[in-house]
Amino acid sequence: MRVVQITIKLQQKYWKDDSRAIKKTTGSETIKYCAGDIIFSVGDKPLYFFYISDGKAKLISKDGDSKDLIQEFSQGETGLAGFSLFITEPYPVTAIAVTDCLIIRIPVVDFADLIQNNEELKLYLLNNISDSLYQKFISADIQFKRSGPEKIVMLLNFLKRKHTDKTPFSFKVLLSRKDIADLTGLRVETVIRNVKKLEQQKILKIINHKIYY
Repeated sequence: MRVVQITIKLQQKYWKDDSRAIKKTTGSETIKYCAGDIIFSVGDKPLYFFYISDGKAKLISKDGDSKDLIQEFSQGETGLAGFSLFITEPYPVTAIAVTDCLIIRIPVVDFADLIQNNEELKLYLLNNISDSLYQKFISADIQFKRSGPEKIVMLLNFLKRKHTDKTPFSFKVLLSRKDIADLTGLRVETVIRNVKKLEQQKILKIINHKIYY
């Protein structure tokens, strides 16, 4: 329980009240990315720490030009691909802006200096990396499920887990049907059919083509 409380405190206090430390770091710059822009590509060397100030991005693996596998979604006030910061390996994924984004980019050397004497930032970074690993295990579990509706509901539960309002239909899902298909391993047509079935079962609502869960 104490670990959870510390994590929540850090997320609320450090990043909301003191994120200016990131912006004031030597070498930091704020870059605007439009939806669809590539932030970094698979094979690139991790030279920067990327912090999403506003917007949403995704990490994907590509199967040639035919199919994308979404590995992770990241959104406002969080680091992006922090798991690659302290190893010498190139990025194993490509990062793409899902919406228009404001991203603070800091050279890895300067970011290492920043966290060296900042315990709160170290703990937050560990939390961020742990969350990425957690997402990977949940994603694997979703892929393992056989039932289409079960896959979709598990994904929706995962997406809603940090939403403060837990009442039914309070959470607007910002993913497209294709995004849901990529994350669950289903065909788009199967997602559309199962989403309608879940709506009939009153598990979710569809308003103006958007899913509310």
